[in-house]
Amino acid sequence: MHQTVEQLAHTVSARGLEWLRQKIMDLPETCGPDHPDLLALATAARVGPVLSGLRGRPSPLEVIVRRRVTPDMIRQAARHCAEGGRDPAALQMFLAGIFLTPQDPLWQLAGRTLAQ
Repeated sequence: MHQTVEQLAHTVSARGLEWLRQKIMDLPETCGPDHPDLLALATAARVGPVLSGLRGRPSPLEVIVRRRVTPDMIRQAARHCAEGGRDPAALQMFLAGIFLTPQDPLWQLAGRTLAQ
C-alpha cells in the first residue's frame, strides 16, 4: 500500500511540474513589467532556488524559471523599485535577483536604496 501511495504522489508531482513548466514556457521570451503573469513567474523564480536547496541539487522548477527570467527583467524590476515602485510583481522579481543576479550592480544599488 505504501509503495502505491508513493507512486501516486510521484505521478501527481510530475504532472503538476509538467503543467507548470508548460505554463512558464508559454510565456513570451521576455515578459514586460505589465504582463499579467509576471507575479506568478517572479514567485516561481524565488521558490525554485529554495527547492534546490532542499533537494541538494538544482530543482526542475529552478531550471525552468531560468529559461524565462532574464537578467534584464530583474534589472527592470530593480530600477522600478529604486524609483519608488512598490507593485507586487516588481517587488517579487526584484527579490528573485538575490538568487539569479546577486552580482548585478543595478540590483545591488536598488537593494541599498530600498534598505534606506
